[in-house]
This record gives sequence, structure tokens and C-alpha cells, in this order.
Amino acid sequence: MVSTICTPEMKLYLEQNIAKYQIQPTGKYIIQEYKHPKFNIKIYTTNTILIAGEKKQAIYQKLFEHITEDKKIGYDEVGVGDFFGPTVYCAVKLEKDSIKELGKLCLPIKDSKKLTDQEMANIYRQVRKIINYSIQVVYDRDIDSKLSSVDQKLYYHHQNYQKLDQADYISIIDLFTTEKNFYSKSQKLNIKWKDSLVIETKADDRYICVALASIIARHYFLGEMAMLRVKYNFNLPLGANVKLKAQEFVDQNSKEVLSQFAKTSFKTFNEIKK
Repeated sequence: MVSTICTPEMKLYLEQNIAKYQIQPTGKYIIQEYKHPKFNIKIYTTNTILIAGEKKQAIYQKLFEHITEDKKIGYDEVGVGDFFGPTVYCAVKLEKDSIKELGKLCLPIKDSKKLTDQEMANIYRQVRKIINYSIQVVYDRDIDSKLSSVDQKLYYHHQNYQKLDQADYISIIDLFTTEKNFYSKSQKLNIKWKDSLVIETKADDRYICVALASIIARHYFLGEMAMLRVKYNFNLPLGANVKLKAQEFVDQNSKEVLSQFAKTSFKTFNEIKK
């Protein structure tokens, strides 16, 4: 079996070309299903498409041929809710050639939260040489304290935007605040975006470029966490509910050391005793 997010173009292609093979969905969370002696295609409520059968690779490749994301750049961030470690911002630029190569790989490209660490590492290893991307690995220690959480996302996404965006490209950002707030705060920070900018909720479930940005950002984040565990010889867990572990670390080291890699803006940091 092979799977990926189901883009609007993929759905349209299936509806226009293999509608005669559509059957009543055989599962509670399946919204569309196609059955053929040589393939079975299921589209789930999560917007994931699953392809099985001897023709699975050919169909996967054909679906990617219909993706219209050339000259598009997807943006996402990872690590925002983790107390330990950085926040990682990534932007991925797609071209016709890179989309064609992605189609040949048959990778499970989807929101990083739906993948295992090993799957993300495998995807990154295979795509890093065929796509263009930009990364910002940001620790709280390096952030201007005047920047709110939304300000930070705007600022660092814009850093990647400045590196990759070109006149005829469309940038797509996974929306992290209201559209009104996005533009009002951008204006206050003197951040300028092109009129063609797309900001969309759940963009990582609709666009291959945004899903890849999510995957690469998560891969980098996990890499940073692995290095921190080795550097401090301490098991640093993921997530936000880690107060006991943080206190244990401070008891063995110091709060000053913790401030070098933790989210000092979190309430948890102030609650930890020196």
C-alpha cells in the first residue's frame, strides 16, 4: 500500500477518470472509494488517500502528475508546544521536476503528526536533494522578548519567505491565527507579503509543499532534541507537561543551563525552583 495527502487536484482526477469504479465506502471514516481488479483507492476523512493493489505505484505517480504546485512554496512550524527544544520553521519550494520525482518515490507525504519518526527520517533522506527548502531553528534564548508567539511565527516564516519567494511564486502558510490578526501584526512588524500569499487552516492536509515543510521541520526538531539529550546526558521528553523532568534537570544542573534550550516563555519555566 502507498498513501499521501489527497490534494484537490487528485480528487478531481479520480472523479473525472475512474468514476465508474467508485463504490459505496466500506469503512466509517472513508469518504470515497474506488475498486478495480488491479487497485483499490480509499480517501479518508483525514484527507489521506490510500492506494493498494498491483497498480498502486502507477496510480500514485499519475496522481502526482496532476498536482499544480509547481512554483508554490509551503510553510509550517514544529516544536511550538514543546517545553524542551527549539521551534523549527521550514519552507519548501516545489517545481515541475521535483513534483515529478516525488511521484516516482511513492512516499507517505502528509502532516508530520500522522507519521512515525522513522517515516519522517526516510522521507527527508529521499527528498532533500530534489527539493529546495529553507530552515530556521530558533531557541527562546535568541528571541527578542518583545515578540509575542504570533509575532515570532510571522517573523521567522518571513525569514524563509525572503530566502525562497520569487516574483511568480505563490506562498502558502498553514494559518496559526486569524487572517485579520495575521495581517495587522505583520503591518506592526513592518513585514510585507505579496498579494498572492495564501494563508489557510489545515494547509498541511491539502498541499504537498506544506506537508513536506511540516515533515522536514519535525525531522530537524527531533535531530536537535537528540543532540540535546547527548549534550546534557539527560532524557528530555517531548511535549508541554514536563515540569517534573524540568525540575529534575535544574536540580542536577541549573536554571541558567535550562534557559539555553527550554521555552523560557512558558509558564512552566517560571514555576521551576532554582
